[in-house]
Amino acid sequence: MSDQQPKQTPILDLLRDIPADAHMVYEVNPTHHQSIPVGVLAHQAADEIDRLRAVLAAARALTGESEEYEFEEGTGRGAANAYWEGLDDALEAIDAAKEQR
Repeated sequence: MSDQQPKQTPILDLLRDIPADAHMVYEVNPTHHQSIPVGVLAHQAADEIDRLRAVLAAARALTGESEEYEFEEGTGRGAANAYWEGLDDALEAIDAAKEQR
């Protein structure tokens, strides 16, 4: 018998597989129901995860390529401008998404 675990579907695929127009109806009480747009929320969550993963990847690239330097104030780390720009771009995408809400 194999000890392999079944392959799990990535969370982004699960979130994006929910139809964008999907709604869940929640019964607050017998005379009051609330419609929750779970499809839109799932797609927004997947987009936000993508943006946060881009920041994480840019930060890892920056720290992975940085080198120690001696400054008057002490030791610091520096990296090529392209790595800083990558991090800036990823952070700007998050800011732009917040402004659209």
